[in-house]
Amino acid sequence: MEHLWIGVFAVLLLGYFALEGFSIGTGLLLPFTGRDERERGTVVAGLGPYFLANEVWLVAVIGVFFGVFPVLEGSVLTALYPLVVGFLLAWILRDAGLWMRARREGAGWRRTWDRAIFAGSLGMATSWGAALANLALGVPLDHGSQVAALPLFNLYALFGAVALTVLLAAHGAVFLARRVDGAPGTRAASLARPLVPLAAVLLPVVVVTGAVLGGADAMVVWIAGVALLGTAVLVAAHRLLAGGSRDAAFAATAFGATVPIQALLVGVHPLLRDSLAHGDTLWILTIVVGPVLPLLALAQVWLWRAFRGTVDHTTPSYL
Repeated sequence: MEHLWIGVFAVLLLGYFALEGFSIGTGLLLPFTGRDERERGTVVAGLGPYFLANEVWLVAVIGVFFGVFPVLEGSVLTALYPLVVGFLLAWILRDAGLWMRARREGAGWRRTWDRAIFAGSLGMATSWGAALANLALGVPLDHGSQVAALPLFNLYALFGAVALTVLLAAHGAVFLARRVDGAPGTRAASLARPLVPLAAVLLPVVVVTGAVLGGADAMVVWIAGVALLGTAVLVAAHRLLAGGSRDAAFAATAFGATVPIQALLVGVHPLLRDSLAHGDTLWILTIVVGPVLPLLALAQVWLWRAFRGTVDHTTPSYL
């Protein structure tokens, strides 16, 4: 039962970064792929069917984290409190931009909310990057820490924020290249060509550095292996994109977007195992929550089948 719930938590967290990662990346690239209001509207229309469904994965992650790791949730959220608040504010700003941009006609109104989408997406990416970097270094826990924690806003956290922003931007660029027709999609493909290789270079550096600084000596080889696998997949994504296989390239960058989480989970697996809730609690969660999780996956499959086509400036959108 313990291994089952660690696995469920890992799958949900990986799914969130694979899916919401391209939503954040799309917001990051909005000013660069859409040159005018109509083109930016096309980019947002491409994202429209997905962004709410992607956010559900984070809700599921938080619910499972609170229920399965009650010892960790208070300590981790307290230690990362400024970054958590920053992420929540950025999330609200991004979603407000998506909902509000089409609620009134006028170039100035929509331009303001498009800027909010970009700023919120940037805040989400950098908050996550800094948070993951600090988790790799170690945060103070009530029952002891892996290593002595550094201040939240340190050089490595900045590096992690930049690296994750590049990685998610690359993921978003490939998503837009396969999803949006016309000039915005063409620009996204052009942006993906430098972003994907840059992410492939930054990924192993930031991941292995975190493992070394965080004192995960016993896991460094495994973590480095995960990082190098991610680099290889991103290199493959670049070649697939150049060859016109945009769906395969998107699947590859989706995997790449999860590599920081994979590496972190490898490093903290012993801590997760030692912080599990009591067995009776896990059984209750299995009975109550277990049937819901397959429905989440099935809904995601239906969504991608229903909206598997491309969009252009004539596509209607509720955003």
